[in-house]
Amino acid sequence: EFSGAIPTLEWDVFLDPHLVWRLEIVLNEKESFLQRQKDAKEQQAQELDAADPGEAEKTSEEAGQSAGPAHTASAPVCPTEERLLLSYYDKEIKRRTKLLVDRLLIAHGNVLQIMIEQTGYLKKYNFSRVKRTRKTLGGGIYARMWLAVFSEAMKLGLGFDDEDEAATGNEGGDGGVSSEDVNSPQCTGALSTSSPHSMDEDDDQSPAGLPREIYIVWNNTDEEGNSIDDSLSQTSPQKYARQGDRKSRRKMMGRRRLEKKKQWNTTSLKNASVVADKSIFESIDILKKIMRERYPVRLLLDMKSRHVSRRVWASVVDCLRESGARVEGVASFFVEEVRDISQYCNTRVNEIIFVHSAGDMQQLCHKGAIKRGDKVFFNAGSLLWDYPDLSDSSVVGDILWHRLHPYFDQQEIKEGYRFKPYARIQSRGGSSFLRSQYESETETCDDSTLGDDESVTSESLFTKLLVSDRKRRSLCEIDFAFEELPPGVTCSTIQEYKEHHQLSLGLYVQEFAIDEVAISLLVRYVNTLGREVFDLGLSWGGINGLTVKGIQPGRFTATEGFWIQRYTGMPWIRKLKPGSAA
Repeated sequence: EFSGAIPTLEWDVFLDPHLVWRLEIVLNEKESFLQRQKDAKEQQAQELDAADPGEAEKTSEEAGQSAGPAHTASAPVCPTEERLLLSYYDKEIKRRTKLLVDRLLIAHGNVLQIMIEQTGYLKKYNFSRVKRTRKTLGGGIYARMWLAVFSEAMKLGLGFDDEDEAATGNEGGDGGVSSEDVNSPQCTGALSTSSPHSMDEDDDQSPAGLPREIYIVWNNTDEEGNSIDDSLSQTSPQKYARQGDRKSRRKMMGRRRLEKKKQWNTTSLKNASVVADKSIFESIDILKKIMRERYPVRLLLDMKSRHVSRRVWASVVDCLRESGARVEGVASFFVEEVRDISQYCNTRVNEIIFVHSAGDMQQLCHKGAIKRGDKVFFNAGSLLWDYPDLSDSSVVGDILWHRLHPYFDQQEIKEGYRFKPYARIQSRGGSSFLRSQYESETETCDDSTLGDDESVTSESLFTKLLVSDRKRRSLCEIDFAFEELPPGVTCSTIQEYKEHHQLSLGLYVQEFAIDEVAISLLVRYVNTLGREVFDLGLSWGGINGLTVKGIQPGRFTATEGFWIQRYTGMPWIRKLKPGSAA
């Protein structure tokens, strides 16, 4: 579903520890140089203040003529040399940051790799393991390669040809080589696409990454083995006599564009397997032309690498912004790593705190780690699940009944989903209107409207899956309900903490561990009552409106989206109130 705005993508990122260490060296050298300059200027000012006014000029002249080694070491560098040194430091920092961003690893990592990363030991080994892990098991891809693949996919999907765009813009030129001459089958051999700003400008100590050069060999045969040269020569007219004949050039370009589209309609793996080695700036520039947006890539960086200074993360954010991406924010499960990171960036960046459960947010508020005005995301599964009260015999009996009963009913589990008492929201006047508006919107998109049209869109795989999914599931239409409290028991709510600490709250789920009923209840809850509390919305990384069919609750597995975070998150303490002692 296209809402008219480009969605923000969350990148779970690991930094290469070797490149981080190399960047830290230059940052430390620049900081120590500025500190030496500051101390030397203060010392010189104190010496001039301590001397007599008549001896001040004499002291400065003698210092310039016969300065000893000790005095030279404490003397500040002249302004011209200081500007040159600072310029060198800035260029070196920019160069090493660009190399670090090119090797930015977009990956989540498995449980063991995340645990090793928390310790701060074996960082190089752990990074190499994450890099070599299969992408379906928590591995990832470099940011430079990801953007190159993404830009090429957008070009293929939308039929965009940047070469034709460049040829159209340059068709009025008199000299030079036109794009049709470059793309003609006569241009045999290999075309090197390595940019002058290659990552291999660095010394030999840089770890192995992308290949130095990627060669694209133009195929002169199609999938059936027929020569493209013959087909082009049969359909294309004689070459125009003069290069300045614009009408002939325009006709030639139009026919070649049609030939390309015919070839793209039968794209084979052989033709689509090679992706040009483009820099991040070049990939984003292509996306700007395709999407016609100033910021076609909007990112939220989830910092998976631990024990990295905020100066390094700020340099990464600034480099991505200079490349054309819009970094909406940086997030981490550790508050101290994102706190005040904006003071190291050129422009302000949103500092977002990730926690596992609503109980974690409650505990951090009482500890003072979460301050007024902070932005916090927690797992929405904690609204449907909390640690059971094992002291209650009825709760223990209910657990044993569902686990050991010979007949296990998945539908009964789904019908039993209830929001916890701390998820209750007191309406401020707009929730009834929002609920009626949401219900009217869902009613307008029923199964009958999807099956009437005989267009190509109705026959697409997505529509078929959507129709069959809605017909198969009737539980998604049930309204959400809240768990009742025992008589005389009170419970604090998330709304009270939001209003007391003036927080901006958002929700996320583990898309691979949630069934269709749980996500439907959460969406209905957020779009009606939750809009007053969860102003940052619900983040969903899957296809809009669809879940994986095989994700269903079992005897020992829960599918409300909480996954294994239930074992690391803290329970909600009902007696605690905002502002009270923990």
